[in-house]
Amino acid sequence: RDAAAPPPRRRAAMEANREAAEKCRALARRYLAEGNAAKCLQLCDKAERLAGGSLAGVADLRAAARRPPAAAAPAASAETAPPDVDDAVDDAVDDDVDEAVVGRLTAMGFSRHAVVQALGACGYDEARAADLLAFRAA
Repeated sequence: RDAAAPPPRRRAAMEANREAAEKCRALARRYLAEGNAAKCLQLCDKAERLAGGSLAGVADLRAAARRPPAAAAPAASAETAPPDVDDAVDDAVDDDVDEAVVGRLTAMGFSRHAVVQALGACGYDEARAADLLAFRAA
């Protein structure tokens, strides 16, 4: 047998590793959103090992997981909200959010406004909202 694997097999293995790395990155986002920074960091390490190097978004997740809770960005005030925001829509969406979820996502460094909008866009799914916020920040 040849010591080197045929190119199609190697490509398939690399693709499988890339998919596994992306799943680890998504799980890391979820654990960070849940407030489990230690598990987030473990999954960031695993994602980069599987990817064979750096993976987009992992460095930002790692930085957010290492940020102490006291250093989290303050909630956006009325003065910091973008001027083009339709306040009536925001108030309607804001009534439906779970404050614990908003707190976890704002602790990742996102403004309250961005968190509430992402939650509304993602059907109030915290993991999907975290992914959307991270994608918009990248």
